[in-house]
Amino acid sequence: MAELSCALATLGLTLADLQRSAEQVVLFGSRAAGVGSAGSDWDLLVVGEGRTRHTQAVDLVWVSPRELATPAWLGSELAGHVARWGRWLHGAPDWVAEAGCGEMATEHKARRLASRLAALEQTWDLLSPAYRREHLTLFRRDLQRHALLAQGEAVPPSALLDETWQACADAPAEMLNLGSRAGLCSAFFETLATAGPWPMQPTSACSLRRLESHDRTHPRP
Repeated sequence: MAELSCALATLGLTLADLQRSAEQVVLFGSRAAGVGSAGSDWDLLVVGEGRTRHTQAVDLVWVSPRELATPAWLGSELAGHVARWGRWLHGAPDWVAEAGCGEMATEHKARRLASRLAALEQTWDLLSPAYRREHLTLFRRDLQRHALLAQGEAVPPSALLDETWQACADAPAEMLNLGSRAGLCSAFFETLATAGPWPMQPTSACSLRRLESHDRTHPRP
């Protein structure tokens, strides 16, 4: 856990600090699933009273004990992911049996996709090729997540979504299929889906992680 200690130090914290002040500390994301790379950030869910914070090295997501028992949390995408992929570093997983990906999470993801698509359409001509690639990767991953949530399945780490995508034989057809299931039918989306090639990997893993961290801590309505 030396790397985790270094990551927490960027926030002026230690794992012992979190264990003293929280009921549960859970590692999630790619490192918990065993698919992280040397440059992967550390994702921690902390049950207690605190402020969600993120740096390039660590995402620290606080959930209060009161919130932990609510349907909004138990049916959320993050709760389903942590219940399936999380590794408890402190405390007991006493809520995971009640967690499940509900309709609220699926509907939230569909709204987020529509909002992201509208933003892309407005700014597409202003984006550099590198940023287009990164935003398309984010958009494609969210389409995959929506499909899994609609089936009641926990969403895996991004690295596993990317592995699944790499095995896709016809990316444009799959994009149209995923978009249809999410209710996306605009001419702009159809142009994006069929223009190809859809990126297998982002050009900048660091900037992509920053965008995904922002999405986690600043969710779209």
